[in-house]
Amino acid sequence: MNFESIADRLVEPIGFTANNTYLCAYEPADAQNKYFKLERMGFIEILAETYKFKEAHVLLTPDVFGFNDSGEKFPIKLKLSMRAMLFLKDDYPATVDYLTDQKDGSWLLEVEVNSMEPVERILRGMPGEISIQNSY
Repeated sequence: MNFESIADRLVEPIGFTANNTYLCAYEPADAQNKYFKLERMGFIEILAETYKFKEAHVLLTPDVFGFNDSGEKFPIKLKLSMRAMLFLKDDYPATVDYLTDQKDGSWLLEVEVNSMEPVERILRGMPGEISIQNSY
């Protein structure tokens, strides 16, 4: 994966995620349904071609961190400082509906995710600001 390159992609759009931050589209070159972050798109060109792979289109629902459904779910319950909560709200707006004010200066995030990768990255990046609670 190269995050420093720009590439043109031919895709068949399927739909947008609930928070309209990603476009779900089928990419014939890889024969996969993928999610593309709208803010990273330089421009979009609408072609007159019809869909050729409509039977392969699947609109999956990504989790609050934008990860696709892998078939496995992980329930998480995290206690967050005010700083960690503000970071989550800014960087992952979909977490807002799963945050609960604990009325003691902390917040609780209880949600099911499709991958533990972003959770582990956040935990490493904010030591002392987040603690793991029992699963719900």
